[in-house]
Amino acid sequence: MRLRSVLAGVGRVALAATAVYLVLPSRVSQLFVEDEVAAEVIRSRPSSGFVVSRTNSTDFAIPSGQSILKVVSNGNVPEGIFSTQDLQCEYTLRLELLDAGGTPLRSEQTVLRSGPLSYRDEVTGVVLPAQTYLGLPYLPLSSRTTIVNFVGLEASASRLRIALESSDERVKDVTVRVYARENPATYKLRYLWLRMSVDKRERLARASVHGLDFLTDKERENLLENRWAAVAPLGIDGREYFERKLYTLRERYEAVLSRSILPFGLFVAPGTLGTIPIPRAGGCVRLVLEPAPGAPSRPLVRVEWRQRGGVEAFVAELEAPDGPLTHWLDVDGGILELESSDPIVVRAYLEGDGDPIEITPEAKCAQAFHVAAGDSLEFAIVNGSDGSGAFRLDIRRLSGVDAAAEPSDVVMAYELLDAERNLIGSGRLVHSQPDSWYDRVTGTNRVVPVSDPSRHYFSLPRRCASLRVTPLAGNACVSAYTRPNDLERRLRIPEDYLLFERAQEDTRTWFPLRPHRLSESAARESEVFIRTQSRPPEVATDLAAAETFTEACAPAGAV
Repeated sequence: MRLRSVLAGVGRVALAATAVYLVLPSRVSQLFVEDEVAAEVIRSRPSSGFVVSRTNSTDFAIPSGQSILKVVSNGNVPEGIFSTQDLQCEYTLRLELLDAGGTPLRSEQTVLRSGPLSYRDEVTGVVLPAQTYLGLPYLPLSSRTTIVNFVGLEASASRLRIALESSDERVKDVTVRVYARENPATYKLRYLWLRMSVDKRERLARASVHGLDFLTDKERENLLENRWAAVAPLGIDGREYFERKLYTLRERYEAVLSRSILPFGLFVAPGTLGTIPIPRAGGCVRLVLEPAPGAPSRPLVRVEWRQRGGVEAFVAELEAPDGPLTHWLDVDGGILELESSDPIVVRAYLEGDGDPIEITPEAKCAQAFHVAAGDSLEFAIVNGSDGSGAFRLDIRRLSGVDAAAEPSDVVMAYELLDAERNLIGSGRLVHSQPDSWYDRVTGTNRVVPVSDPSRHYFSLPRRCASLRVTPLAGNACVSAYTRPNDLERRLRIPEDYLLFERAQEDTRTWFPLRPHRLSESAARESEVFIRTQSRPPEVATDLAAAETFTEACAPAGAV
Protein backbone atom coordinates (compact mmCIF):
# COMPACT_ATOMS: atom_id res chain seq x y z
CA MET A 1 0.00 0.00 0.00
CA ARG A 2 1.38 3.39 -1.01
CA LEU A 3 0.31 6.68 0.50
CA ARG A 4 0.75 10.06 -1.16
CA SER A 5 -0.56 13.42 -0.01
CA VAL A 6 -0.64 16.56 -2.11
CA LEU A 7 -1.91 19.81 -0.66
CA ALA A 8 -3.51 21.98 -3.31
CA GLY A 9 -3.52 25.20 -1.33
CA VAL A 10 -3.25 27.75 -4.09
CA GLY A 11 -6.16 29.79 -5.34
CA ARG A 12 -9.45 30.19 -3.59
CA VAL A 13 -12.16 27.81 -2.47
CA ALA A 14 -14.45 28.09 -5.44
CA LEU A 15 -17.75 27.55 -3.66
CA ALA A 16 -17.04 27.01 -0.01
CA ALA A 17 -15.36 30.36 0.52
CA THR A 18 -18.15 32.33 -1.07
CA ALA A 19 -21.29 30.51 0.02
CA VAL A 20 -21.18 31.72 3.61
CA TYR A 21 -23.53 33.55 5.90
CA LEU A 22 -22.87 37.26 6.06
CA VAL A 23 -25.02 38.97 8.67
CA LEU A 24 -25.39 42.47 7.30
CA PRO A 25 -27.80 45.20 8.36
CA SER A 26 -30.83 44.70 6.18
CA ARG A 27 -31.06 48.44 5.45
CA VAL A 28 -27.55 48.36 3.96
CA SER A 29 -28.54 45.53 1.63
CA GLN A 30 -31.74 47.33 0.69
CA LEU A 31 -29.96 50.61 -0.10
CA PHE A 32 -27.30 48.77 -2.08
CA VAL A 33 -29.95 47.06 -4.17
CA GLU A 34 -31.69 50.38 -4.81
CA ASP A 35 -28.45 52.02 -5.86
CA GLU A 36 -27.48 49.13 -8.11
CA VAL A 37 -30.91 48.90 -9.73
CA ALA A 38 -30.93 52.65 -10.33
CA ALA A 39 -27.48 52.52 -11.91
CA GLU A 40 -28.35 49.35 -13.90
CA VAL A 41 -25.13 47.73 -12.70
CA ILE A 42 -27.13 44.71 -11.62
CA ARG A 43 -29.85 44.15 -14.17
CA SER A 44 -33.07 43.37 -12.35
CA ARG A 45 -36.16 41.92 -13.93
CA PRO A 46 -39.27 43.76 -12.67
CA SER A 47 -42.64 42.09 -12.43
CA SER A 48 -46.00 43.12 -11.03
CA GLY A 49 -47.22 41.25 -7.98
CA PHE A 50 -50.49 41.67 -6.16
CA VAL A 51 -50.89 41.65 -2.40
CA VAL A 52 -53.19 39.28 -0.55
CA SER A 53 -53.44 39.47 3.23
CA ARG A 54 -55.69 38.28 6.02
CA THR A 55 -58.08 41.14 5.26
CA ASN A 56 -58.22 41.26 1.45
CA SER A 57 -58.36 38.90 -1.51
CA THR A 58 -57.67 39.42 -5.22
CA ASP A 59 -59.67 38.21 -8.23
CA PHE A 60 -58.10 37.32 -11.60
CA ALA A 61 -59.98 36.91 -14.88
CA ILE A 62 -59.47 33.48 -16.47
CA PRO A 63 -58.69 33.80 -20.20
CA SER A 64 -60.97 31.82 -22.49
CA GLY A 65 -59.87 28.34 -23.49
CA GLN A 66 -57.72 27.85 -20.41
CA SER A 67 -57.87 24.76 -18.20
CA ILE A 68 -54.75 25.34 -16.13
CA LEU A 69 -53.25 28.35 -14.33
CA LYS A 70 -49.96 28.90 -12.54
CA VAL A 71 -49.86 30.85 -9.28
CA VAL A 72 -46.46 32.11 -8.08
CA SER A 73 -46.38 33.47 -4.54
CA ASN A 74 -43.86 35.09 -2.20
CA GLY A 75 -44.33 35.38 1.53
CA ASN A 76 -43.11 38.75 2.82
CA VAL A 77 -41.26 39.11 6.12
CA PRO A 78 -39.71 42.10 7.91
CA GLU A 79 -36.25 42.84 6.58
CA GLY A 80 -34.79 42.56 10.09
CA ILE A 81 -35.32 38.76 10.20
CA PHE A 82 -34.56 37.99 6.54
CA SER A 83 -30.95 36.96 7.24
CA THR A 84 -31.91 34.63 10.11
CA GLN A 85 -30.18 31.27 9.69
CA ASP A 86 -32.47 28.39 8.60
CA LEU A 87 -35.51 30.70 8.51
CA GLN A 88 -38.59 28.84 7.27
CA CYS A 89 -42.10 30.31 7.23
CA GLU A 90 -45.42 28.72 6.32
CA TYR A 91 -48.54 30.26 4.83
CA THR A 92 -51.83 28.90 3.46
CA LEU A 93 -53.52 30.25 0.34
CA ARG A 94 -57.17 29.66 -0.51
CA LEU A 95 -57.76 29.26 -4.27
CA GLU A 96 -61.41 29.63 -5.32
CA LEU A 97 -62.88 29.21 -8.81
CA LEU A 98 -65.95 31.38 -9.52
CA ASP A 99 -68.39 31.56 -12.40
CA ALA A 100 -69.45 34.79 -14.12
CA GLY A 101 -72.06 35.47 -11.43
CA GLY A 102 -69.61 35.02 -8.57
CA THR A 103 -70.89 31.59 -7.50
CA PRO A 104 -68.09 29.36 -6.12
CA LEU A 105 -67.41 26.32 -8.28
CA ARG A 106 -64.51 24.86 -6.34
CA SER A 107 -62.42 25.94 -3.36
CA GLU A 108 -59.21 24.43 -2.05
CA GLN A 109 -56.28 25.30 0.19
CA THR A 110 -52.56 24.98 -0.49
CA VAL A 111 -49.98 25.06 2.28
CA LEU A 112 -46.59 26.49 1.26
CA ARG A 113 -43.31 26.78 3.13
CA SER A 114 -40.52 29.09 2.06
CA GLY A 115 -37.22 30.57 3.21
CA PRO A 116 -34.90 33.41 2.19
CA LEU A 117 -32.85 33.33 -1.00
CA SER A 118 -29.80 35.57 -1.39
CA TYR A 119 -26.68 36.07 -3.49
CA ARG A 120 -23.22 37.18 -2.40
CA ASP A 121 -21.19 39.38 -4.71
CA GLU A 122 -17.58 38.15 -4.88
CA VAL A 123 -16.20 41.61 -5.65
CA THR A 124 -17.96 43.74 -3.06
CA GLY A 125 -18.77 40.99 -0.54
CA VAL A 126 -22.32 42.33 -0.19
CA VAL A 127 -25.21 39.92 0.29
CA LEU A 128 -28.12 40.73 -2.03
CA PRO A 129 -31.64 39.32 -1.69
CA ALA A 130 -32.60 37.47 -4.87
CA GLN A 131 -35.88 39.41 -4.93
CA THR A 132 -36.70 42.75 -3.36
CA TYR A 133 -39.11 45.66 -3.18
CA LEU A 134 -37.97 49.25 -3.34
CA GLY A 135 -38.80 51.55 -0.46
CA LEU A 136 -40.60 48.92 1.65
CA PRO A 137 -39.53 47.46 5.02
CA TYR A 138 -40.33 43.94 3.78
CA LEU A 139 -38.33 41.40 1.81
CA PRO A 140 -39.87 38.49 -0.14
CA LEU A 141 -39.02 34.89 0.64
CA SER A 142 -38.22 32.56 -2.25
CA SER A 143 -41.02 31.97 -4.76
CA ARG A 144 -43.40 29.03 -4.54
CA THR A 145 -45.42 27.76 -7.52
CA THR A 146 -48.90 26.22 -7.41
CA ILE A 147 -50.66 24.75 -10.44
CA VAL A 148 -54.46 25.18 -10.55
CA ASN A 149 -56.02 22.50 -12.74
CA PHE A 150 -59.72 22.98 -13.50
CA VAL A 151 -60.23 20.54 -16.36
CA GLY A 152 -63.97 20.04 -16.80
CA LEU A 153 -64.80 23.52 -15.53
CA GLU A 154 -63.36 25.50 -18.46
CA ALA A 155 -66.76 26.56 -19.78
CA SER A 156 -68.08 27.85 -16.45
CA ALA A 157 -64.95 29.07 -14.61
CA SER A 158 -64.61 32.84 -15.08
CA ARG A 159 -62.54 34.09 -12.14
CA LEU A 160 -59.84 32.87 -9.76
CA ARG A 161 -59.97 34.35 -6.28
CA ILE A 162 -56.86 34.15 -4.10
CA ALA A 163 -56.91 34.85 -0.38
CA LEU A 164 -54.49 34.38 2.50
CA GLU A 165 -56.18 31.82 4.75
CA SER A 166 -53.53 31.70 7.49
CA SER A 167 -49.82 32.24 7.94
CA ASP A 168 -46.89 32.21 10.27
CA GLU A 169 -46.93 35.33 12.45
CA ARG A 170 -43.68 36.44 10.81
CA VAL A 171 -45.36 36.56 7.36
CA LYS A 172 -46.97 40.01 7.06
CA ASP A 173 -48.65 39.41 3.69
CA VAL A 174 -48.16 37.48 0.44
CA THR A 175 -47.49 38.72 -3.09
CA VAL A 176 -49.05 36.60 -5.86
CA ARG A 177 -48.72 36.46 -9.63
CA VAL A 178 -50.99 34.45 -11.93
CA TYR A 179 -49.99 33.08 -15.33
CA ALA A 180 -51.92 31.35 -18.15
CA ARG A 181 -50.81 29.56 -21.30
CA GLU A 182 -50.18 32.07 -24.07
CA ASN A 183 -51.24 29.78 -26.97
CA PRO A 184 -50.08 31.99 -29.89
CA ALA A 185 -51.23 31.28 -33.43
CA THR A 186 -48.92 29.06 -35.48
CA TYR A 187 -48.08 31.79 -38.00
CA LYS A 188 -46.85 34.05 -35.19
CA LEU A 189 -44.31 31.61 -33.78
CA ARG A 190 -41.47 32.46 -36.16
CA TYR A 191 -41.49 36.22 -35.78
CA LEU A 192 -42.10 35.94 -32.03
CA TRP A 193 -38.79 34.11 -31.74
CA LEU A 194 -36.97 36.66 -33.90
CA ARG A 195 -38.34 39.59 -31.89
CA MET A 196 -37.48 37.97 -28.57
CA SER A 197 -34.43 39.21 -26.68
CA VAL A 198 -31.43 36.92 -26.26
CA ASP A 199 -32.00 36.78 -22.50
CA LYS A 200 -35.55 35.50 -22.97
CA ARG A 201 -34.38 32.92 -25.49
CA GLU A 202 -31.76 31.65 -23.08
CA ARG A 203 -34.29 31.38 -20.27
CA LEU A 204 -36.65 29.37 -22.48
CA ALA A 205 -33.88 27.08 -23.72
CA ARG A 206 -32.07 26.57 -20.42
CA ALA A 207 -33.38 22.98 -20.13
CA SER A 208 -32.05 21.94 -23.54
CA VAL A 209 -28.88 19.87 -23.51
CA HIS A 210 -27.86 21.32 -26.89
CA GLY A 211 -28.03 24.98 -25.97
CA LEU A 212 -29.71 27.94 -27.61
CA ASP A 213 -27.80 27.93 -30.91
CA PHE A 214 -28.59 24.30 -31.76
CA LEU A 215 -32.35 24.27 -31.30
CA THR A 216 -34.34 22.94 -34.24
CA ASP A 217 -37.35 24.80 -35.65
CA LYS A 218 -39.69 22.28 -34.04
CA GLU A 219 -38.02 22.73 -30.63
CA ARG A 220 -38.39 26.50 -30.91
CA GLU A 221 -42.08 26.11 -31.73
CA ASN A 222 -42.57 23.85 -28.71
CA LEU A 223 -40.92 26.41 -26.44
CA LEU A 224 -43.10 29.24 -27.73
CA GLU A 225 -46.32 27.22 -27.62
CA ASN A 226 -45.85 26.50 -23.93
CA ARG A 227 -44.98 29.98 -22.69
CA TRP A 228 -46.76 31.48 -19.70
CA ALA A 229 -48.29 34.97 -19.92
CA ALA A 230 -49.24 37.11 -16.93
CA VAL A 231 -52.93 37.46 -16.02
CA ALA A 232 -54.15 40.85 -14.80
CA PRO A 233 -56.36 41.24 -11.73
CA LEU A 234 -59.92 42.56 -11.85
CA GLY A 235 -60.89 45.92 -10.41
CA ILE A 236 -59.20 49.22 -9.64
CA ASP A 237 -55.70 49.48 -8.20
CA GLY A 238 -55.83 50.57 -4.57
CA ARG A 239 -59.40 49.41 -4.08
CA GLU A 240 -59.99 45.87 -5.42
CA TYR A 241 -56.31 44.97 -5.67
CA PHE A 242 -52.95 46.35 -4.54
CA GLU A 243 -50.01 46.19 -6.93
CA ARG A 244 -46.46 45.77 -5.65
CA LYS A 245 -43.46 45.91 -7.98
CA LEU A 246 -41.13 42.95 -7.45
CA TYR A 247 -37.50 43.12 -8.62
CA THR A 248 -35.72 39.84 -9.33
CA LEU A 249 -31.92 39.94 -9.59
CA ARG A 250 -30.51 38.18 -12.59
CA GLU A 251 -28.07 35.52 -11.46
CA ARG A 252 -24.54 36.24 -12.60
CA TYR A 253 -21.68 33.80 -12.97
CA GLU A 254 -19.69 35.51 -10.23
CA ALA A 255 -22.60 35.43 -7.77
CA VAL A 256 -23.45 32.39 -5.68
CA LEU A 257 -26.10 31.60 -3.16
CA SER A 258 -25.32 33.09 0.24
CA ARG A 259 -27.40 30.55 2.13
CA SER A 260 -25.45 27.71 3.72
CA ILE A 261 -26.30 25.21 1.00
CA LEU A 262 -23.94 22.26 0.91
CA PRO A 263 -22.22 21.54 -2.40
CA PHE A 264 -22.39 18.02 -3.79
CA GLY A 265 -20.32 15.52 -1.85
CA LEU A 266 -20.07 13.58 1.38
CA PHE A 267 -20.68 15.73 4.47
CA VAL A 268 -18.36 15.06 7.42
CA ALA A 269 -18.48 17.00 10.69
CA PRO A 270 -17.70 16.59 14.40
CA GLY A 271 -20.06 13.90 15.61
CA THR A 272 -20.77 12.66 12.07
CA LEU A 273 -18.36 10.32 10.29
CA GLY A 274 -18.32 9.78 6.54
CA THR A 275 -17.85 6.49 4.71
CA ILE A 276 -16.84 5.83 1.10
CA PRO A 277 -17.11 2.24 -0.22
CA ILE A 278 -14.16 1.21 -2.41
CA PRO A 279 -14.77 -1.26 -5.28
CA ARG A 280 -13.40 -4.76 -4.76
CA ALA A 281 -10.55 -4.29 -7.24
CA GLY A 282 -9.36 -1.16 -5.43
CA GLY A 283 -6.86 1.21 -7.02
CA CYS A 284 -5.66 4.79 -6.68
CA VAL A 285 -8.28 6.89 -4.93
CA ARG A 286 -8.20 10.69 -5.07
CA LEU A 287 -9.98 12.57 -2.30
CA VAL A 288 -10.89 16.25 -2.67
CA LEU A 289 -11.78 17.83 0.65
CA GLU A 290 -13.01 21.40 1.16
CA PRO A 291 -14.57 23.20 4.11
CA ALA A 292 -18.34 23.33 4.25
CA PRO A 293 -19.99 26.76 3.85
CA GLY A 294 -19.40 28.86 6.94
CA ALA A 295 -16.87 26.44 8.46
CA PRO A 296 -13.23 27.19 9.39
CA SER A 297 -10.82 26.77 6.50
CA ARG A 298 -8.19 24.62 8.25
CA PRO A 299 -9.85 21.45 9.56
CA LEU A 300 -7.95 18.45 10.88
CA VAL A 301 -9.04 15.38 8.90
CA ARG A 302 -8.56 11.76 9.95
CA VAL A 303 -8.76 9.06 7.26
CA GLU A 304 -9.12 5.38 8.12
CA TRP A 305 -9.17 2.50 5.68
CA ARG A 306 -10.84 -0.76 6.64
CA GLN A 307 -10.35 -3.90 4.64
CA ARG A 308 -12.95 -6.60 4.30
CA GLY A 309 -13.33 -8.38 7.60
CA GLY A 310 -13.06 -5.17 9.60
CA VAL A 311 -9.25 -5.00 9.85
CA GLU A 312 -7.95 -1.46 10.39
CA ALA A 313 -5.28 -0.71 7.82
CA PHE A 314 -3.97 2.81 8.50
CA VAL A 315 -4.83 6.16 9.97
CA ALA A 316 -3.71 9.38 8.27
CA GLU A 317 -4.20 12.77 9.91
CA LEU A 318 -4.23 15.62 7.42
CA GLU A 319 -4.31 19.32 8.14
CA ALA A 320 -6.03 21.13 5.29
CA PRO A 321 -4.57 24.45 4.04
CA ASP A 322 -6.53 27.60 3.23
CA GLY A 323 -8.09 25.91 0.25
CA PRO A 324 -9.14 22.48 -1.02
CA LEU A 325 -7.06 19.49 -0.02
CA THR A 326 -6.27 16.77 -2.55
CA HIS A 327 -5.20 13.43 -1.14
CA TRP A 328 -4.17 10.29 -3.04
CA LEU A 329 -3.96 6.76 -1.67
CA ASP A 330 -3.64 3.27 -3.16
CA VAL A 331 -5.98 0.82 -1.46
CA ASP A 332 -7.67 -2.50 -2.06
CA GLY A 333 -11.40 -2.97 -1.83
CA GLY A 334 -12.97 -2.02 1.46
CA ILE A 335 -14.33 1.15 2.98
CA LEU A 336 -12.86 4.55 3.84
CA GLU A 337 -13.95 6.26 7.05
CA LEU A 338 -13.33 9.98 7.51
CA GLU A 339 -13.49 12.14 10.64
CA SER A 340 -12.98 15.91 10.73
CA SER A 341 -12.56 18.55 13.40
CA ASP A 342 -14.79 20.93 11.39
CA PRO A 343 -17.53 20.46 8.77
CA ILE A 344 -16.13 19.50 5.37
CA VAL A 345 -17.43 18.15 2.05
CA VAL A 346 -15.55 15.27 0.42
CA ARG A 347 -15.58 13.92 -3.13
CA ALA A 348 -13.81 10.71 -4.15
CA TYR A 349 -12.48 9.61 -7.55
CA LEU A 350 -11.02 6.29 -8.68
CA GLU A 351 -8.05 7.01 -10.92
CA GLY A 352 -7.07 4.68 -13.75
CA ASP A 353 -5.77 4.58 -17.28
CA GLY A 354 -8.75 6.51 -18.64
CA ASP A 355 -10.88 9.24 -17.19
CA PRO A 356 -11.33 9.19 -13.41
CA ILE A 357 -14.53 7.59 -12.10
CA GLU A 358 -16.31 9.40 -9.30
CA ILE A 359 -17.17 7.05 -6.43
CA THR A 360 -18.65 9.66 -4.09
CA PRO A 361 -21.63 7.90 -2.50
CA GLU A 362 -25.02 9.24 -3.52
CA ALA A 363 -27.15 10.79 -0.81
CA LYS A 364 -29.60 8.28 0.67
CA CYS A 365 -32.40 9.49 2.91
CA ALA A 366 -34.83 7.66 5.15
CA GLN A 367 -38.21 9.28 5.77
CA ALA A 368 -39.41 9.44 9.37
CA PHE A 369 -42.04 11.32 11.35
CA HIS A 370 -41.30 13.14 14.58
CA VAL A 371 -43.70 12.47 17.44
CA ALA A 372 -43.30 14.00 20.91
CA ALA A 373 -44.15 12.31 24.20
CA GLY A 374 -47.92 12.11 24.63
CA ASP A 375 -48.71 12.56 20.91
CA SER A 376 -49.72 9.71 18.61
CA LEU A 377 -49.22 8.55 15.06
CA GLU A 378 -51.36 5.94 13.34
CA PHE A 379 -50.40 3.78 10.37
CA ALA A 380 -52.84 1.82 8.22
CA ILE A 381 -52.03 -1.87 7.79
CA VAL A 382 -51.71 -3.01 4.18
CA ASN A 383 -51.93 -6.78 3.80
CA GLY A 384 -51.90 -9.00 0.74
CA SER A 385 -54.95 -10.50 -0.95
CA ASP A 386 -54.72 -13.49 1.39
CA GLY A 387 -54.71 -11.21 4.43
CA SER A 388 -51.11 -11.98 5.30
CA GLY A 389 -48.14 -9.66 5.45
CA ALA A 390 -45.47 -8.22 7.67
CA PHE A 391 -45.12 -4.84 9.37
CA ARG A 392 -41.92 -3.10 10.47
CA LEU A 393 -41.52 -0.15 12.81
CA ASP A 394 -38.20 1.73 13.01
CA ILE A 395 -37.68 3.96 16.04
CA ARG A 396 -35.01 6.64 16.44
CA ARG A 397 -34.36 9.17 19.18
CA LEU A 398 -33.99 12.84 18.25
CA SER A 399 -31.46 14.09 20.77
CA GLY A 400 -31.25 17.50 19.12
CA VAL A 401 -34.82 18.46 20.14
CA ASP A 402 -33.52 19.51 23.56
CA ALA A 403 -29.77 20.05 23.32
CA ALA A 404 -29.39 20.57 27.09
CA ALA A 405 -31.02 17.28 28.03
CA GLU A 406 -29.11 14.02 28.28
CA PRO A 407 -30.13 11.34 25.76
CA SER A 408 -32.66 9.02 27.33
CA ASP A 409 -34.44 5.84 26.31
CA VAL A 410 -37.60 6.12 24.28
CA VAL A 411 -40.54 4.15 25.63
CA MET A 412 -43.09 3.61 22.89
CA ALA A 413 -46.60 2.26 23.49
CA TYR A 414 -48.39 0.66 20.55
CA GLU A 415 -52.01 -0.34 20.03
CA LEU A 416 -53.55 -2.62 17.40
CA LEU A 417 -56.96 -1.48 16.12
CA ASP A 418 -59.53 -3.18 13.92
CA ALA A 419 -61.62 -1.52 11.19
CA GLU A 420 -64.15 -0.27 13.78
CA ARG A 421 -61.24 1.14 15.82
CA ASN A 422 -61.67 -1.39 18.61
CA LEU A 423 -58.55 -2.29 20.57
CA ILE A 424 -57.39 -5.83 19.82
CA GLY A 425 -53.86 -5.70 21.28
CA SER A 426 -51.25 -3.45 22.83
CA GLY A 427 -47.70 -3.44 24.16
CA ARG A 428 -44.57 -1.40 24.79
CA LEU A 429 -41.28 -1.03 22.97
CA VAL A 430 -38.07 0.37 24.45
CA HIS A 431 -35.51 2.12 22.25
CA SER A 432 -32.06 2.47 23.81
CA GLN A 433 -29.73 2.78 20.83
CA PRO A 434 -26.89 5.35 21.12
CA ASP A 435 -26.54 8.45 18.96
CA SER A 436 -25.45 7.56 15.46
CA TRP A 437 -21.98 8.40 14.16
CA TYR A 438 -23.12 8.01 10.56
CA ASP A 439 -26.70 9.30 10.22
CA ARG A 440 -27.91 12.87 10.55
CA VAL A 441 -31.01 14.97 9.97
CA THR A 442 -30.90 16.71 6.59
CA GLY A 443 -31.81 20.32 5.85
CA THR A 444 -29.11 22.00 7.94
CA ASN A 445 -25.30 22.19 8.03
CA ARG A 446 -25.21 21.73 11.78
CA VAL A 447 -25.39 18.18 13.07
CA VAL A 448 -28.67 17.32 14.78
CA PRO A 449 -27.97 14.16 16.82
CA VAL A 450 -30.16 11.22 15.91
CA SER A 451 -29.78 7.71 17.25
CA ASP A 452 -29.23 4.50 15.36
CA PRO A 453 -32.55 2.81 14.57
CA SER A 454 -34.09 -0.06 16.46
CA ARG A 455 -36.24 -2.23 14.20
CA HIS A 456 -39.33 -4.05 15.41
CA TYR A 457 -41.18 -6.60 13.28
CA PHE A 458 -44.84 -7.56 13.60
CA SER A 459 -46.86 -10.44 12.23
CA LEU A 460 -50.31 -8.96 12.68
CA PRO A 461 -53.70 -10.69 12.77
CA ARG A 462 -55.85 -10.37 9.68
CA ARG A 463 -58.47 -8.20 11.37
CA CYS A 464 -55.89 -5.60 12.36
CA ALA A 465 -56.56 -2.43 10.33
CA SER A 466 -54.13 0.06 11.88
CA LEU A 467 -51.32 0.41 14.40
CA ARG A 468 -51.07 3.45 16.67
CA VAL A 469 -47.85 4.45 18.43
CA THR A 470 -47.54 6.86 21.37
CA PRO A 471 -44.20 7.78 23.00
CA LEU A 472 -44.49 7.65 26.78
CA ALA A 473 -41.01 9.10 27.30
CA GLY A 474 -38.44 10.75 25.05
CA ASN A 475 -38.60 12.51 21.66
CA ALA A 476 -38.78 10.00 18.86
CA CYS A 477 -39.15 9.76 15.12
CA VAL A 478 -40.68 6.64 13.64
CA SER A 479 -40.82 5.01 10.22
CA ALA A 480 -43.33 2.34 9.27
CA TYR A 481 -43.03 -0.22 6.46
CA THR A 482 -45.22 -2.96 5.07
CA ARG A 483 -44.41 -6.07 3.04
CA PRO A 484 -47.49 -7.82 1.64
CA ASN A 485 -46.75 -11.31 0.42
CA ASP A 486 -48.17 -10.79 -3.07
CA LEU A 487 -46.70 -7.32 -3.68
CA GLU A 488 -43.36 -7.61 -5.44
CA ARG A 489 -40.86 -4.99 -6.38
CA ARG A 490 -40.32 -5.37 -10.11
CA LEU A 491 -37.83 -2.58 -10.75
CA ARG A 492 -34.71 -1.93 -8.74
CA ILE A 493 -32.31 0.92 -9.34
CA PRO A 494 -29.45 0.54 -10.02
CA GLU A 495 -29.45 -3.26 -9.66
CA ASP A 496 -31.67 -3.85 -12.69
CA TYR A 497 -29.27 -1.87 -14.87
CA LEU A 498 -26.35 -4.14 -14.02
CA LEU A 499 -25.80 -7.07 -16.35
CA PHE A 500 -25.15 -9.68 -13.67
CA GLU A 501 -28.36 -8.72 -11.80
CA ARG A 502 -30.79 -8.93 -14.71
CA ALA A 503 -31.47 -12.65 -14.37
CA GLN A 504 -32.64 -12.40 -10.77
CA GLU A 505 -36.26 -13.14 -9.97
CA ASP A 506 -38.71 -10.56 -8.65
CA THR A 507 -38.20 -9.97 -4.97
CA ARG A 508 -40.22 -8.74 -2.05
CA THR A 509 -39.24 -5.55 -0.31
CA TRP A 510 -40.37 -3.11 2.36
CA PHE A 511 -42.66 -0.30 1.23
CA PRO A 512 -42.77 2.88 3.39
CA LEU A 513 -46.05 4.11 4.89
CA ARG A 514 -47.24 7.61 5.71
CA PRO A 515 -49.22 8.29 8.90
CA HIS A 516 -52.93 7.62 8.66
CA ARG A 517 -55.55 10.18 9.72
CA LEU A 518 -53.05 13.05 9.62
CA SER A 519 -53.55 16.24 7.60
CA GLU A 520 -51.09 17.03 4.83
CA SER A 521 -49.80 20.15 6.59
CA ALA A 522 -49.36 18.28 9.89
CA ALA A 523 -47.54 15.48 8.08
CA ARG A 524 -45.13 17.95 6.46
CA GLU A 525 -44.57 19.64 9.82
CA SER A 526 -43.61 16.35 11.50
CA GLU A 527 -41.71 14.93 8.51
CA VAL A 528 -38.00 14.32 9.08
CA PHE A 529 -35.48 13.15 6.48
CA ILE A 530 -32.45 11.32 7.83
CA ARG A 531 -29.31 11.05 5.73
CA THR A 532 -28.00 7.48 5.94
CA GLN A 533 -24.81 5.95 4.62
CA SER A 534 -22.87 2.70 4.49
CA ARG A 535 -21.41 1.43 7.74
CA PRO A 536 -17.96 -0.15 8.16
CA PRO A 537 -18.04 -3.80 9.25
CA GLU A 538 -18.23 -4.25 12.99
CA VAL A 539 -15.32 -6.04 14.61
CA ALA A 540 -16.23 -8.55 17.31
CA THR A 541 -13.13 -8.71 19.52
CA ASP A 542 -14.20 -11.97 21.16
CA LEU A 543 -14.63 -13.66 17.78
CA ALA A 544 -11.31 -12.27 16.56
CA ALA A 545 -9.64 -13.70 19.66
CA ALA A 546 -11.47 -17.03 19.19
CA GLU A 547 -13.19 -16.63 22.56
CA THR A 548 -16.47 -18.27 21.60
CA PHE A 549 -18.97 -20.65 23.15
CA THR A 550 -22.15 -22.36 22.01
CA GLU A 551 -25.36 -22.72 23.97
CA ALA A 552 -28.53 -24.42 22.75
CA CYS A 553 -31.85 -22.93 23.82
CA ALA A 554 -35.53 -23.18 22.97
CA PRO A 555 -38.16 -20.44 23.08
CA ALA A 556 -40.41 -20.39 26.11
CA GLY A 557 -44.14 -21.02 25.72
CA ALA A 558 -46.24 -23.23 23.52
CA VAL A 559 -45.08 -24.00 20.01
